[in-house]
Amino acid sequence: MNNNDILVIAISITFVISGYYINFRRSINRNEIVKTAGDNSLLIFRVLIPLALILSIVFYFLHIGEIFLPILVYLGSVLVVFGLLYRWYAVRSLGKYFRVKISLISKQKLITNGIYTNIRHPSYTGLLCYYLGLGLIMQNSCSLVLLIVFPLYVVLNRVRLEEIFLVENFGDSYKTYQKKSFRLIRFIY
Repeated sequence: MNNNDILVIAISITFVISGYYINFRRSINRNEIVKTAGDNSLLIFRVLIPLALILSIVFYFLHIGEIFLPILVYLGSVLVVFGLLYRWYAVRSLGKYFRVKISLISKQKLITNGIYTNIRHPSYTGLLCYYLGLGLIMQNSCSLVLLIVFPLYVVLNRVRLEEIFLVENFGDSYKTYQKKSFRLIRFIY
């Protein structure tokens, strides 16, 4: 096992622990939830994201699609660290309003300041960054494609559904916020 293998394993374990904590361990008072979107996007998220990670690790260790550009490891490492910190900052900024299910809690306010000033879904931006980063660290074209395509599909689907839900529940305030901000990447989308 070389240093890159250890790095890939360590980052993958970090993603699993982070995802587990966000999805299952955060304290949630279910009695506070007043409205939930009826969709299966969370199930799709919980299947496709781990599947992308598992398959990318398989391709990486089987050396299928291997490329060798050491600079990618450095760029990928920066994206992983940035993505993890950005996602966690977004989750922490929403505090009790953050939910993995598309839902609202009683007396929920629309948060449009801080990390949410310019980007409406920064936790997804962070997630996309750290999976892209891992794909670059792996220096494997098959892994990179999986770690871009699966998370991107899941995130775009979730963003679409969340935006519909938020417009339905916050009305003109959310529409105004949409006009002043970007979904995932400032000045692009």
